[in-house]
Formats: sequence, C-alpha cells, structure tokens
Amino acid sequence: MSSMLMRQRLAQQANADQLALFRLQDQISTGQRIALPSDDAASALRAITLQRLLDRKDQLQTNVSRGLSYVASTDTALNDTANLLGDIRGSALGVAGTTSSDVERQ
Repeated sequence: MSSMLMRQRLAQQANADQLALFRLQDQISTGQRIALPSDDAASALRAITLQRLLDRKDQLQTNVSRGLSYVASTDTALNDTANLLGDIRGSALGVAGTTSSDVERQ
C-alpha cells in the first residue's frame, strides 16, 4: 500500500473517530440518545409514533371532558325548563280552577 493511501485512510479513521466522540459527548451532555432522526431511524420513527399516539389520546381526553361538560350543562338546562313548565302548569291549573266553571274545566 502506498503511504499516501495509508495517510488518507488514517485521516478518514481519525475523522470518523472524532465524529463518534462528538456524538458520544453530545449524548452525555444532553441525556438524549438520539440527537437527529438519522442517528437511529427505527427508534426515531417509534418515538414519533408514540408521541403522536400520546397527542391523540390527550385530544380524545379533552374531547370527552368537553362533551361531558356539555351534557351536564344541557341536563341542567332541561331540568330547569321542566321545573319552569311544571310551575307554569300549576299556575295555569290554579287560575283555571278559580275562573272556570265545572263545565269549562272538563
């Protein structure tokens, strides 16, 4: 092998080792194993998929919470309306009983 080729290979190996050392230092300093998706494509894809699943579950939980709140508000409004209608009916029957004859009430 020529000395030029050996120097090129040694330089390439030194660059590769320096890059690997930089990545390792970055992992240690950040506490993250993956800095770029290309570092571990399969794990990055899994992490992205899991994050989307968590986001979807959070949105579903929000939707259910809002739906339950809407149902509770609607139930309260319907109960209030039913009570008012009952009061109106009672008042109407009371008024009809005092001003109507027996024939009109039938």
